[in-house]
Amino acid sequence: MVKGDLESYMKKFDCNDDQIKKTLEMFKGAEEITGLAFDDILDGIDFKPNDYKKESLEAFLAELRVIFFLNNIDGKEIIPIASNNKDKSPDFSFSINKAKFIAEVFCATAEKSESKDEHVGAYILPYGKFVEYYCYIAEKKKEQLDAITDVKKFLICVLNDFPYSRLYCRKDYENFLKEIVEKLNWGSDYYFSIVTGLKSNGEDDDIIYPVV
Repeated sequence: MVKGDLESYMKKFDCNDDQIKKTLEMFKGAEEITGLAFDDILDGIDFKPNDYKKESLEAFLAELRVIFFLNNIDGKEIIPIASNNKDKSPDFSFSINKAKFIAEVFCATAEKSESKDEHVGAYILPYGKFVEYYCYIAEKKKEQLDAITDVKKFLICVLNDFPYSRLYCRKDYENFLKEIVEKLNWGSDYYFSIVTGLKSNGEDDDIIYPVV
């Protein structure tokens, strides 16, 4: 697939020129981070050129963002795993300080939100609903995470364009993850993340719990 095909695909979702340009720039950055070619990254992040459901667009853009997240936490050897191998396999493999990790990714979108709060003019992150949703997805993803042994495991939730996410800070997201870890009780080999792509008080809101 050439980059023009990706542009045509995104235009079917009414993505504007700036959004498409930014996505192509992200691909260029992802190529530099992974050392992979454009087509190989597309294959690895579950891009489905004939699937025009919004969920499919959200899913591959979320995995694209995760490449940068893993790079920002000093991930090395970041490899998105091609979809034809994903039946019982994770989305990514990578290393941190020579330790081997795998990761499963899911995205939460505005469809998971509550209605807009007229007092603050934004969508409010439904605390209990989000924790419940994260735990539900975690149980569904555990088989993929456990398909490979002798590695540490990450479960990463990407918040896609959540207006209400701007009302929270890193400490709030850490509290979400603490409750999720307590509810799941999976043990010390598992790490949980929320990726927002935002900053508050000059600090990245992207969070991992427990700390690697």
